Amino acid sequence: MMKYSGLPVVLALLLVAAQVHAALYRWVDDNGQVQYSDKPPVAGAKKGVSVLDTQGMVRKEPAPQLTPEEKARLQTEKAQQLDQQRRDRALLQSFSSPKDIDILRDRQIESVQASLQTNTLRRQSGQAKLDRLNTQVAAIQKRGRTPPADMLGEVIATQKEINDIDDDTRVKQASIVTIRQHAEEDKKRLNELQAGR
Repeated sequence: MMKYSGLPVVLALLLVAAQVHAALYRWVDDNGQVQYSDKPPVAGAKKGVSVLDTQGMVRKEPAPQLTPEEKARLQTEKAQQLDQQRRDRALLQSFSSPKDIDILRDRQIESVQASLQTNTLRRQSGQAKLDRLNTQVAAIQKRGRTPPADMLGEVIATQKEINDIDDDTRVKQASIVTIRQHAEEDKKRLNELQAGR
């Protein structure tokens, strides 16, 4: 009676398994030529690498190549999502109810309104000074004389100060509108987040 060693059978099975699992790689090189190999390319292929089985059927398609514009758009969307997640966490950690947002909004507006009152007083003072200077300049010119250069320079500086105050006032008034808008947006988002818990 002959004895058969199991070693040849095991080797044959391993060989068949290796062939079944062997992969073939297909890609387009930098010259536009299609290349095949049993190893993936070392450098990045021009149009990605497809993985084929032993029958030449595609097992895995290459990842789609994105244009620079598409990459930039995806990066922007990801950054916006991360920013929204950060803002959502901050909302939930900072406020327990929309009423808390109203309280913060009112404090911020009060602070801006205090600055606006200061601007009003500064402008009144500047306008009074400008009126006084203009009266002096007119009186000197009425006598047929030329006003001193330092007086004319002071008129220009005072007018600029008034213009700067007016610009700052417009900015602060716009900021009150923005504070109110942000508060409404935050209250709406907070309600959504709390409802989704």
